[in-house]
Amino acid sequence: MEIKKFFAALSMVSLLTGCSSDNSITSQIKEDDNMKEILRDTSFESGFDLMTTSTTNGRALSSYLDYNGEAKNSEITPHPWQMSQWWTPFDFKDASFKKNNDGTFEYENESRHIKVDSKNKELTMDLNSNIEYQKLFGHSRKGDENWSHILIEQNIENAPKIIDLKHVYASLEFSINEATDLDPGQAVPAAQFLWYFTITDPKNGNTAYESEDGGKRNQFMWFGLPLYDSRYDFVEAYTHADTGFVGATNTVIYSISNRNYLSEKIQFGKTYKIELDILPYIKEAFLYGYSQGAMENVNYSDLVLNYMNLGWELPGSYKASATIKNLSTKIVKKEGK
Repeated sequence: MEIKKFFAALSMVSLLTGCSSDNSITSQIKEDDNMKEILRDTSFESGFDLMTTSTTNGRALSSYLDYNGEAKNSEITPHPWQMSQWWTPFDFKDASFKKNNDGTFEYENESRHIKVDSKNKELTMDLNSNIEYQKLFGHSRKGDENWSHILIEQNIENAPKIIDLKHVYASLEFSINEATDLDPGQAVPAAQFLWYFTITDPKNGNTAYESEDGGKRNQFMWFGLPLYDSRYDFVEAYTHADTGFVGATNTVIYSISNRNYLSEKIQFGKTYKIELDILPYIKEAFLYGYSQGAMENVNYSDLVLNYMNLGWELPGSYKASATIKNLSTKIVKKEGK
């Protein structure tokens, strides 16, 4: 599709204001019997490929969290899920492991903890950034220093072309168990729990995230579904550039407001459920990114949805915990696609 035609087709869509139509899965699921799940291993049975602690190594792997040999389909590589631990001084590859009587698995080190309940498709992620910052800097993080992450990530196999899609249903149950400010006087008082996808033109390589061919990286931009931010009752829509720090991807981030799927300020320990058709927002994101030069020389007809990550980013000194359950991204293709 030519870009001019695409802009004309979406001329009634207002950027950043959200879509007026009902995007709930519940209202449309009966007519979409041909939905296809595009995330693999949504039970987390296969474990996690753990990446190194620094993005200066690219996306190099540190180890494989295989539940002490009990991970399923462990011989099929690469494994569906990766876990990032950017900028921690405590490599999670050295974390202690235990299997509980109920069949759940846990890993824990000085600053991080995960609990995997594959039977219930549930994962808990805990992070104490204050311990990490005291070790790294001797103080809470300042604005020009790198911050702690614990994210689960996945490249989407057979990444679907966005132009071929009728719906993209993102759904998730989650609870924020804790987000305790451990330094009220800190310069950057923020704890964020976020869900991101990438919108990519794979002309310079394959559809894996940040694939490269001859030194050229695929053009892409970030599309965000914010779940929690300690600074705000609700996270409003925002756009900015992913720049200014080591490992930055130097492209546009487009994030919608969580008012689109939350009706109240997050209450600790309460479970919230997201059910949203994100395709209209993805189209808005592309329009914005194109207008900002992020997708230069990109045709909408070539774009794919090829990667996602979800988890904690703690620019501030916090003790944070969240549990996710029934993570899913399902697509419905247009007739004949």
